[in-house]
Amino acid sequence: MLSLLSICGLVGCIMPAMASSGQGSDRLNAQLLVDSIPALLHAARPDGYLDYFNKPWLEYLGVTLDKVTGWNWTAFVHPEDVEGIVAKWRACLATGEIFEYETRVRRANGEYRWMFHRKVPLRDANGNIVKWYGSSLDIEERKTAEEQLRRNVQELQRSEFYLAEGQRLANMGSWAFDPDGFDYWSPELFRMHGLDPASKPPSVQEYLDCVHPQDRESMADLIKRLVAEGSTKRIVQPNGDVRHIRCVGVPLVDNQSRKKYVGSAMGVTEHEFLTQDLHRREAYLTEAQTLSKTCSFGWSVSSGEIFWSDETFRIFQCPRQTKPTVELVLSRVHSEDRELVQQQIGRASRDGERFDFEHRLQLPDGSIKYVRVTARPSRDASGNLEFVGAVTDVSKQRHAEAVIKKQEAELREVVVDTIPAIVWSTLPDGSNTYVNKRFVEYSGSSAEATGKPLENEVRSRWMLFSGNASAISRRSPVWPQTARTRIKLAICIYLVALALCAQAPPQPDLRQIARNPFADVFQLPVGPDIYFDAGPYHRTAADLQFQPLFPIQISKEWLLVPRIVATAVTYVPNLAQKSGGQVGLGDIVPTFFFTPAHASRIVWGVGPALQIPTATDSQLGAGRWGLGPSFVVQLQPEWGTIAILAQNIWSLPSATKRGPVNQMQLEPLLSYNLPDEWYLITNPTITADWTQVRSNIWLLPIGGGFGRTWKLGRQPVDANLTIYRNVVRPANQLSPRWQLSLQVTLLFTKHR
Repeated sequence: MLSLLSICGLVGCIMPAMASSGQGSDRLNAQLLVDSIPALLHAARPDGYLDYFNKPWLEYLGVTLDKVTGWNWTAFVHPEDVEGIVAKWRACLATGEIFEYETRVRRANGEYRWMFHRKVPLRDANGNIVKWYGSSLDIEERKTAEEQLRRNVQELQRSEFYLAEGQRLANMGSWAFDPDGFDYWSPELFRMHGLDPASKPPSVQEYLDCVHPQDRESMADLIKRLVAEGSTKRIVQPNGDVRHIRCVGVPLVDNQSRKKYVGSAMGVTEHEFLTQDLHRREAYLTEAQTLSKTCSFGWSVSSGEIFWSDETFRIFQCPRQTKPTVELVLSRVHSEDRELVQQQIGRASRDGERFDFEHRLQLPDGSIKYVRVTARPSRDASGNLEFVGAVTDVSKQRHAEAVIKKQEAELREVVVDTIPAIVWSTLPDGSNTYVNKRFVEYSGSSAEATGKPLENEVRSRWMLFSGNASAISRRSPVWPQTARTRIKLAICIYLVALALCAQAPPQPDLRQIARNPFADVFQLPVGPDIYFDAGPYHRTAADLQFQPLFPIQISKEWLLVPRIVATAVTYVPNLAQKSGGQVGLGDIVPTFFFTPAHASRIVWGVGPALQIPTATDSQLGAGRWGLGPSFVVQLQPEWGTIAILAQNIWSLPSATKRGPVNQMQLEPLLSYNLPDEWYLITNPTITADWTQVRSNIWLLPIGGGFGRTWKLGRQPVDANLTIYRNVVRPANQLSPRWQLSLQVTLLFTKHR
């Protein structure tokens, strides 16, 4: 570029000289010389007026000289660059400094390209500027290369940032190693070792000094071998903390020779601790299963895969490498129990329900084991059925039970046969399960004969025995005559009575019965409800309800449980006035729940609810027959009761002018048992009147209270007192704000 400017300056000097000497042909030759130079040349007056552009410049712009002289050239500069180049040009005119600037110039085809402009002043003997000569160079390719380089640098910086941030988040670093030692450590690798990232990579010895003393020798040997194998080591940070780091490296090969290794290092301290904890837990579990003779298993029903713990292999006497299958399990089952096990497996795979049963194993060494198998179902991420369960070796318990039963039989024979009375037990079909020696002696029958159903003759004797047992005792020659013998016999009879009492069923928790609508009792809840702060005059309403509830066995599988809500007396005030109101009977709403007779942990019932318009005044009831579904579900853990009742009643077609009925009622129940038969309870009645506008639909009370069960004489009684506030009520403000409820329930149980 300087050579071109020199040529331009030379030509600029020659042209005025030739013009002054009048040599026209030389001037023309100089002009041709300037136009033939492969450069964009121009000239300007001392005041900045550009008065000359050579032919390549004009061809580049695609215009004639008059279009660019003076300050017209600014029209070809990119609009964003005009202000800058003009300001720079004026500053150089004022100072006389060399002008250099880069702009985008529009060429003849309309394309803007980057140009570098340079102008130098020509001075006279006195140092005054008499002319400016300049040239312009197309630097579009250089600019493009610079922009690409800038983008590459930014992308590299961004990648380095992402890499560093990713390594920081993953607690991972990278390194490079050559025969002379480490020549690169990432910043995160420095931080993992507790070192300053601004420092240089450590030497081999400095690095080994960071390694835990117990791992140092093996790490030094690994560095010597430099194989592409992963290894986990411990390092000691300067503050004394011990961290676990796993390193993996690969060789870089150049001309079939290894030049260096590059790799990564990951902090695995937490992983190592978790792994150690997992191994410790597995060891504890294995030892606990061995001691308790309990093993675990998993069974994928869809794939048929079975997973066994180590103890399972020992219980089934199978080598550890054996693959567990259903066929293998059945081959170990005792032949008399195989059908039972097959039925349990088929039911579990078909119904997906938990199972719990016992069976015997007949093992290869001829021994027999009693095992209890229990498992619960679950679903994997794909929804496939799986079972997780346990197998417990109960052989010792069953053998011990057999010994106890034998000893009990011997004791019973010794004790009961000494009782001066006839003792027997029978099944519902009349067949005997046991008779004592006194019975055999008195009846003259054998023990085997008394094990058959009673025939007429034997039955008559049986009745005779039952009616004359005391007489038999009195005339029995076996009755002991000495006081000492009688005392011994009395002690034996007392022990037998204690054993029989110990086997009596425990008395049920009356609190649980009172909360259970499906309990096998007749329940009669009675109680008043008082409603406060209703309407604009803050009136009070009240009612007295009877809610009898009793189960009816309709088949072996089903119960029918009627629940009748009868409002015996109700008082509804005139909410538009400060006094006055209506007193009378309300509607009756019976509900008939159908529920399984054999209840599981979760009890449920479903059935119809009927609304009977028995109210004695239009203000006291709906005035229309209604019908709808009702549903109740209940769970009773040891600490209390969780339940919810839901029903929705619609009015039936009728000629009455009363409005339609479409009302939902929810009754959630939660109780918590306290000592001494006390309990906490909340049982609000939430209603939604779907016939109202949106703001008048819901009535939502929140509150609760306490209660207690006890006995009046032999009569079980339950009572509770609750208070609720209607936190959501219709916008018309006619519903009460508070409700106080007292409910007393008489329980007619079988255990009174």
